[in-house]
Amino acid sequence: SKMKKIILITMLMSAVFAQSDCNKDNWQEYYNSDGKDMSECDLRGANLIRANLTDANLKGANLSGALLGGTFLIDANLTDANLKGANLSGALLGSTFLRGANLTDANLTDANLGGAFLIDANLTDANLTDALLNGANLGGAFLNGALLNGALLSTANLAGANLTGANLTDANLFASSFIGANLDGVISNNIIELPLFLPDGWSLVDGTLIEDEEKEAFTNRELSDEIYNTINEGKPINRSKW
Repeated sequence: SKMKKIILITMLMSAVFAQSDCNKDNWQEYYNSDGKDMSECDLRGANLIRANLTDANLKGANLSGALLGGTFLIDANLTDANLKGANLSGALLGSTFLRGANLTDANLTDANLGGAFLIDANLTDANLTDALLNGANLGGAFLNGALLNGALLSTANLAGANLTGANLTDANLFASSFIGANLDGVISNNIIELPLFLPDGWSLVDGTLIEDEEKEAFTNRELSDEIYNTINEGKPINRSKW
């Protein structure tokens, strides 16, 4: 019957519409909709340089390889989003939700992530040189091999974060917390300001993060050198040195 045909056409139309989800050609329509709902949007490799995505719901969106230089993402929800290899240089991500987001190999140089929520985010090999991460929550985040040179981490929470092989040279760690963080192989020099908490067995010595075992090794090396020199010069060894 005619009615059945109309129902069938309506069903087919809605099925087609469901498939033509948010993508790099039509995202503005979704952003302008109620709740700025761009969740699960396919934005792979999209050019969104300096676009305004403030307050956008990008939960689970795919932004891998996207160009987001200088993009406004303040207060956006990027929970579980894929930003692998994306260029976010100078992007504005203040107070953005990035819990569980994949930021592997992402370029976040000079990005503003002040107060951002990055719990369990994957920032492996990400470039965060000179990024602003003041007050950011990076609890349990993966920062293996990440470049944090000159980054501002004042009052940031890095409890339980994995910073294996990360570079913290020239970073500002004022009142930051590294409780339970993994600092194995961390590269550091000229660290500015003092963290509030470091993992057990770690100290900040002259702007460098040092494991207490290494610190003892430094002291022992100096001591053994002194003993060696004393023996070679034929002087008596002060027993209190042993």
